[in-house]
Amino acid sequence: MSIEDISIEQYQEFSKRNDSIIELTKKIKDWLEQNQSSIQYSIFNIPKMTGGYREIKAPEDELKAFMKLVKIDLENIGVISHDSAFAYIANRDCKRAMQRHQRNKSNWFLKIDLERFFNNCSEEVISSQLKKVYPFSLMAQEDYDNFIVALCGLSCHENELPQGTPLSPILTNWIMISIDSQINKSLAEVSNQTFVYTRYADDLLISSKQPFRYEEIVDLIKDILEQEETPFAINDSKTRYGSKAGKNWNLGIMYNKEHNLTVGHKRKRRIKTMLFQFYQGHRDREYALELNGELAYLKNIEPEYHDHLINFMSRKYRLNFRKAINHVIKQTNLVIS
Repeated sequence: MSIEDISIEQYQEFSKRNDSIIELTKKIKDWLEQNQSSIQYSIFNIPKMTGGYREIKAPEDELKAFMKLVKIDLENIGVISHDSAFAYIANRDCKRAMQRHQRNKSNWFLKIDLERFFNNCSEEVISSQLKKVYPFSLMAQEDYDNFIVALCGLSCHENELPQGTPLSPILTNWIMISIDSQINKSLAEVSNQTFVYTRYADDLLISSKQPFRYEEIVDLIKDILEQEETPFAINDSKTRYGSKAGKNWNLGIMYNKEHNLTVGHKRKRRIKTMLFQFYQGHRDREYALELNGELAYLKNIEPEYHDHLINFMSRKYRLNFRKAINHVIKQTNLVIS
């Protein structure tokens, strides 16, 4: 669609968004000119659940604060991430991604990982992919180029989107809009098969009620990545295909043979043990925060079991665990007898 093909009402709506983008461009450029010395990152590694480490580049305070403001401006432009995207989006998460497959009563799953996803989100990729998305697709080239130069100057570090900034999540979802659309369209055209597709950052999950030739789907996605002219590539060593009858873990959630979502028996035992250790006196703030995080995750995935476990442990040990954990978090040096 070109600017000549839209109605007067559509043009007026686009014009407002276009003005907002031009205004944001100036805002970013002015800040960059005045704060070059503030563009600093703390770089460190965190362990990955699947093994190994992930490099995090966390912006220093001044840069992070400005990025947060720009993120709000970007959200106000009104670009909508694809319906298949579930990471870094309000009211979407791992559980909701898995619920989409659950509603389909899927039995067979193909898991695909995009290799070095954030590293491959270069300035060139950001520019080419956002140009495919409205309203950027209708912008005058000069205005668009100025916007991209400013945006990449702020959001990129060493010509890639660093993990750990307020801007990288929203931009990766925008970058993937066209790719997510093409994958959905192509899967819908596969004969005699109905697929469900979700993406959580660089994790792609495709499922169906019936078994399918997963190699053909992998090739289909590789073709799409090539057609989109991106450097994104599938990490073949992490590609997995199997049924719900096996150890079907996706996004840290077990999808079992009854089509239920669970955190798994091992994690439940671990949480129960952590509650007992808390009762025994392991009540420093760091431990309480970790336990609180585990309980929050359990409540999100299995709310009924969470409530049962907390109530059971509270009755058994005569301790209000909810209140006690929150107390320790708020008062670092508090000791509960």
